[in-house]
Amino acid sequence: MLRPIVIAAAVAAKAVGGTIDDGVPDQRYLDHAKSFSPYTVKLEARNGEARLHSATATLIADRWAVTAAHVVHGCTQVRLQVGGEWIDVDRVVVHEAWKDVAGEHDIALLHSVRSFGLGSFPPLATRRPAEGSQVAIV
Repeated sequence: MLRPIVIAAAVAAKAVGGTIDDGVPDQRYLDHAKSFSPYTVKLEARNGEARLHSATATLIADRWAVTAAHVVHGCTQVRLQVGGEWIDVDRVVVHEAWKDVAGEHDIALLHSVRSFGLGSFPPLATRRPAEGSQVAIV
C-alpha cells in the first residue's frame, strides 16, 4: 500500500515540500499553499535547538502527508495545521537516499496521531515517470 504513496511523494517532493530557497520568506510559500486547500497545509517543526521551521506539506491519505526531508530531518516535534486545527506527527520517514541537502531524494512522509477528517484526497501516481520528463502536479 505504501508503494504508490512513495512514488507519488518522489514525484511531488520539490513541488510541495517546504522552503527550498532560504532567501524567500516562509510566508510566501505558506500564502501560495492556501490556493491548494484543504490538501496543502502549514507545517511547523522544531529541531533539537528549539528552532522553529515553517513550511508546507500535502495531505495524501488519511493520517499521511508528504513534505521535503530538509524541513523535518532532525526535528524533535512536527505538527500540521489542518482546517485551523493543529495535529501532531508521530512518525517521520525520510527517504533513505537523501543526503542532507535540498535536491535529489529530498522527501519525507509524515504520519499523524489522528485522522485529518477529510473524505477524499488527491489522486496518487501509479507509475514512475521517465527520468528527465516534465511532471505536472495538479
